[in-house]
Amino acid sequence: MKLTLLQNCIEPQHRNMIQKGFDAFDFCHNPRPELREFQIFKELFESGEYKKSDILGAVSIRFQGKSLLDGDDVRAWIGENPGYDVYVVNPYPQFVYTHKNLWQFSESTRDPDFTRKSQAVFDKVGIKVDLARTGHQTADVLSTCSYWFGSPAFWSAYMEDVVLPVLDAGRDLLGDDLYNFLYEPQFYYGRAIRSCGSLPFLLERSLSMYIANSPGIKSKFFPAPRERVLACCLFNFEKELVHLFGDMIDRWDAENYQGEAMEDYFAMASRMCGAGWRLYFKYHPISFEAEDVRSSKPWHDCLSPPRRNLQATK
Repeated sequence: MKLTLLQNCIEPQHRNMIQKGFDAFDFCHNPRPELREFQIFKELFESGEYKKSDILGAVSIRFQGKSLLDGDDVRAWIGENPGYDVYVVNPYPQFVYTHKNLWQFSESTRDPDFTRKSQAVFDKVGIKVDLARTGHQTADVLSTCSYWFGSPAFWSAYMEDVVLPVLDAGRDLLGDDLYNFLYEPQFYYGRAIRSCGSLPFLLERSLSMYIANSPGIKSKFFPAPRERVLACCLFNFEKELVHLFGDMIDRWDAENYQGEAMEDYFAMASRMCGAGWRLYFKYHPISFEAEDVRSSKPWHDCLSPPRRNLQATK
């Protein structure tokens, strides 16, 4: 199996920051920075590069800092699990316990109308989906940051069905309000060289949506045992929720429970975590370029983890 793992060099300094197991993909010309990684996906697709490997992925220089993995880890994992259409590394597995799904996360961290506006964009470009029916996204479907590695068939399907229709939609099709939603610079909870609108975040969320709604796609997600979930948490308040309510959420998922107690929990947890992300990152932004900086933040050691689980019932 030919496996190609690329790491995107958007700025000249990125060439010296390539992590173990990745090959550099020079994209310093960066013609449309507002598209973030999706202009890179478009180039790899339209050039036919995606056809040259059995599995191809192109991730940002922030991969290791966010996911706590390097390219060798990914290569070994894929090699041990052949035969899938797409392999996904979610660097934030704690979101399974802090938000009902990524649409709710975006409402809590970016725009209270994020889901409604995203639905309107999908409607305009002809993508048949009902985001209101998105339930709790579990570890086998939740994907952030576009850390995926796909077969040529997956590249072709996902790019043609979702990514290109959104990228190609102009102001004439979308109208001023939706176009501005996608492209007008907005608040961002991290550190970025250039600001952007909601387009890259909408398309990041679309991967989970596409996989969940495409039963013919064989997907494999990097394992997220509790130990890794806690290691990936950015904040103590995330760790507290995992410690206190993780078993309850896992039980709900095992029972396929989607009732009022789940809705109430995630409504409160998502608002809490979203406010924390916005507040902490406003004063202590994180770039994650090439290293894990979690332990360097002032809140890292200020609280001890709870020693027992709370027994909550639905």
